[in-house]
Amino acid sequence: MQTPMKICEFLPIAIGRTIKIKNNLHMKTKNVRFLFIAVAMIITMGSCTKDFLDVPPKGTTLEAVYYKDQSQALAGLVAVYDVMRKNSGGFENMITMMNAGSDDHFAGGGGATDGAGIQGFSNYTLSPTTIPASFWNDHYQGVFRANFLLTKLPDVPMDEALKARYVAETKALRANYYFNLVRMFKNVPLILVPLATSEFNSVLQATPQAVYEQIELDLQAAMADLPNTVPAEEAGRFSKGAAQALLGKVYLYQNKNTQAATERAAVNGTNPGTVFTSQYGFKLLDNYNDLWIVTNKFNTESILEVAHTNASSSGWGNWGSGSDEGNSVNVMVGPRTYTKIGESAPDLPSGWSFNVITQEFYDVIKTDPRFSATVLDLKALVAAGEASYIGGYQDTGYFLNKFIPRKSDETTGTGEPVLNYN
Repeated sequence: MQTPMKICEFLPIAIGRTIKIKNNLHMKTKNVRFLFIAVAMIITMGSCTKDFLDVPPKGTTLEAVYYKDQSQALAGLVAVYDVMRKNSGGFENMITMMNAGSDDHFAGGGGATDGAGIQGFSNYTLSPTTIPASFWNDHYQGVFRANFLLTKLPDVPMDEALKARYVAETKALRANYYFNLVRMFKNVPLILVPLATSEFNSVLQATPQAVYEQIELDLQAAMADLPNTVPAEEAGRFSKGAAQALLGKVYLYQNKNTQAATERAAVNGTNPGTVFTSQYGFKLLDNYNDLWIVTNKFNTESILEVAHTNASSSGWGNWGSGSDEGNSVNVMVGPRTYTKIGESAPDLPSGWSFNVITQEFYDVIKTDPRFSATVLDLKALVAAGEASYIGGYQDTGYFLNKFIPRKSDETTGTGEPVLNYN
């Protein structure tokens, strides 16, 4: 909003101009008259008042008057959830970065300098200047949003049981963001209340133990007020089963194996025969390949799942801003300049050839029943004359099939196709 120019800011200009008028008696008389009028205006108006400058903004909802009802509280909760896209959204998503650091994948891409962060994960040369800053910034954005919402929810006039659920979801999300932070950076500031800008640089790092203790507290508190399961229309939100599974993982990372086993047993259920029976309804699918069918989201193996959309109409102007809502892993792991030649080849859009699979992993999994769902063997398809592509950096001919989209997955909307995979 532009601040209106003060009326008194015009006056020195008017007075100054009178001095430049030709020096004759008539003009001098007029100058004196103009000067008198200007001085009289100043005396009459006094100083520019604050009321004149403070113009209420129109079309804007201010923080001071927001969170006045349940719908606005839900909007705040959605904003906390939105940071979950870090798992698979944007170029600096956690899936491709962590894959690159594993024994299963090379970074790949267009060259050795294509993405300093992902190449650094792959060749173990990460430094304070090459690790993606968004790994820190995005997760703390989630923490900030959670902390802010937790201060607002107590005063929102809404059903108390529903409010308790919103608080539980917010704490579970904060725990998840801190879990990622402490695993990636080890020593991090532990911030549990909104901070003023002036306080940012004075926050000290906490010990990993202190961060883990807070994560455990948040998840334990969340479990008390989360529903055991969520209906289909709320898929993607935290359930008690998801919070308990995450708590078990948190214990596991601290080598608290007995506690981890207890939580995981509660999530997985008992195994009277060959099938586990979970109190939360979790169970393995009969066909592993069904996990990677786009229309089979939120199936019985889904404990906590990040949802993407192909309806955001995102374009390249959104890229890197966090406002694109598609699954970026899809285009990143696809082969470059792919062409389907034979009927046995899949119908794929082209991608950027990141996360190519290592020969060692191929050798291990080639006889596994999950092989065809996991690995796209383009080397074999090219040799058979069924397909062609241009090999990228560190190309092996093996691609991450479970995340490669098909032509049928491309958006029919107005957005850039590669940024709008759902």
